[in-house]
Amino acid sequence: MHFAAQSHMDNSFGNSYEFTKNNIKGTRALLEACMRAQTTEIRRFLHVSMDEVYRENFSDLNTEHVSFLTPTNPYAATKAGAEMLVMA
Repeated sequence: MHFAAQSHMDNSFGNSYEFTKNNIKGTRALLEACMRAQTTEIRRFLHVSMDEVYRENFSDLNTEHVSFLTPTNPYAATKAGAEMLVMA
């Protein structure tokens, strides 16, 4: 289970690089460690996201090509980036 992230969304406006480093690079490091482990002990990687990564209102969707990811601040953008790595 991966809950780790640098939080405090307000701080992400002043130092977004640290959030990128911690949230995206940290997730990538965990994924790579799981792949290198080559063991049956690791069967799943559960990444926990947050509500600010996704669209609030789905009723305005009239096309299948609209992204559900709509981060509202730099912190949410780093969480969305980490989520994309997990899904890749």
